[in-house]
Amino acid sequence: MKRITKALCTAGLAIGLASIAPPALADPPGSESPGATPQVINGTPATVSEFPFIISQHRTGGARDAEQSCTGSVVAERAVLIAAHCKFAQGEPKYLIYGRDDLANTGEGTRIEIEEYRVHPDYNPNDGWRTGHDVAVIFTETDIPTPEGMAYPEIADSGDSLPLGTEGTTVGYGMTDKDDNERNTRLYKTTLPTVEGQNCKNINFHYDPRYMMCSGYGDGRTGLCRGDSGGPWLHDGRIYGVFSWLRTDCASYDAHARMHSVLGDWANEQIGDSPDPPGEGEEPTASFTVNCQSLDCAFDATASTDPDGTITTYAWNFGDGTTGNGTTTTHTYPSQTDTYTATLTVTDNNGNTATTNRTIQCWAFGTSQGFCFSS
Repeated sequence: MKRITKALCTAGLAIGLASIAPPALADPPGSESPGATPQVINGTPATVSEFPFIISQHRTGGARDAEQSCTGSVVAERAVLIAAHCKFAQGEPKYLIYGRDDLANTGEGTRIEIEEYRVHPDYNPNDGWRTGHDVAVIFTETDIPTPEGMAYPEIADSGDSLPLGTEGTTVGYGMTDKDDNERNTRLYKTTLPTVEGQNCKNINFHYDPRYMMCSGYGDGRTGLCRGDSGGPWLHDGRIYGVFSWLRTDCASYDAHARMHSVLGDWANEQIGDSPDPPGEGEEPTASFTVNCQSLDCAFDATASTDPDGTITTYAWNFGDGTTGNGTTTTHTYPSQTDTYTATLTVTDNNGNTATTNRTIQCWAFGTSQGFCFSS
């Protein structure tokens, strides 16, 4: 009895996160082509220079080499199109690696941190890949260093059509054999035609043509595997599919999130609603109060505001060579008569900053007594 698995990740070319074991479904009789073999993929080595929008997702502690788990497509300076199920694999934090033909070559490429993982609102993390909506957009903390002038791949939408038999290119860092004996870490590509959805429905009866598209071959001559999840199915430079799931032996048809549908409409909307890069958006306002008892002063910055986001850090300089952080904090000034300038700097989620200060006047009596007040 064969089983199915989520394509959790990239294209070596097979898909799915190696550590995830979804419920098994038996194939109906005759669902496998005569003469099919257990071999998978048979892709061709590829390079990032050939596909400069390809990126790899990793998860801390992941079972595969280099902790690789999924493949994605860079679709804007700080946006990656990927499968929703890639977010829910065990291992935090998740991160991205860009610019490596071989993930084992740690001397190349750039690690990119994830700011937000925006999953389609109708995706169900509890085996939602079975019912569709398996698409997400990752927003990154920093720009992804794609080549200057690179044209980002477009995402298909509900206004597009894709005839059966259309050939598309798939790309990924996934397994090149079903048991990962080769421990693949390289980028691969292959060509897969679109086929009748019934071919994928024979593997998993939950297949829904409204949100899924089916590609590949029933005899396993080439295809995707675990680690290719989230990778693109490309035609004429346009992303029509995001790899979602396949049979666990990686030797049959592949199912993708269908982007030429409402899923593509949603993804394109997210790209247009991406977070402001650092330095953009409106600036926050810094404001604080001081209440002193003797030499002990309490600082409160809860009146600080940000009109288009949130304040993420509060940095204090008390003016006597000491510093602090937090929305509220306390500080004891030295027992000496002096005037201090207390400064608050706030930073918002877009990297914008604002600063304000107040004067603290202190008087000392003896070696350990005195009082302070704010003006």
